Amino acid sequence: MAILYRHIRLDKNEPFYIGIGNEKRPYTKKSRNKYWHNIVNKTEYRVDILFDDLSWEEACEKETEFIKLYGRKDLGKGTLVNMSDGGGCKWPSGDKNFRRLNPLNKDKNPMWEKKHTNPEKCGHRYWKGKEHSNETKEKIFLYGFDLPVGTWFVKMVFKLIE
Repeated sequence: MAILYRHIRLDKNEPFYIGIGNEKRPYTKKSRNKYWHNIVNKTEYRVDILFDDLSWEEACEKETEFIKLYGRKDLGKGTLVNMSDGGGCKWPSGDKNFRRLNPLNKDKNPMWEKKHTNPEKCGHRYWKGKEHSNETKEKIFLYGFDLPVGTWFVKMVFKLIE
């Protein structure tokens, strides 16, 4: 299920971003374009949930409609800092391989459909089967990096307490 949301800048009381995602996406500042960050650094903003409980296909259609309604700033047609017309939802947000797998990026990416064989070049595989030191685990726990509370995290906390 997906939701459609809009960000409204409070100094001008106008929408500046339309997006889709899960229930956490409207409130995160990660993975936003530089124009979005420029606005957020200047003023406060409000999140409006326009639709929830949509399928991905429905959310993509609605996103395209709303971006067309408000218009994109980069095209000189409106107030939105969205960099696309929306609706490009072949991959749900959160797919870390989006750019690597997107056929439109095939010519730009020398690693198109290739995989690393050297673990030093591919960080997420390098840690497979290894553990962080207790000192690192403590730092992660104490400084509370934006980590999801999953089973591995709970196990790590219990290891620290023991």
